[in-house]
Amino acid sequence: MSEFSSVVAYIVRHMFIGVGFGALFATGALWFDVAGLGSLIMASNDRVVALSLLYGGFAVTFGSVVCGTAIMMISDADEFSGRGG
Repeated sequence: MSEFSSVVAYIVRHMFIGVGFGALFATGALWFDVAGLGSLIMASNDRVVALSLLYGGFAVTFGSVVCGTAIMMISDADEFSGRGG
């Protein structure tokens, strides 16, 4: 496996981990009815749209946070050859 594909696999794997955490957190917010959110969404006529926006927002947020954290935690000295800023 080339170095590029291993880096891409590393990023994608962590992105999916973050999306999973986001889905788990959104489900918990609905299950425990945080701020009446679950009741409000279930009483809505546009449940699918509301749930899509909720889960999509949490997926993007948590996926980005976990992916960014994983990238910042890379500490391989060979990646930095002394060039650039």
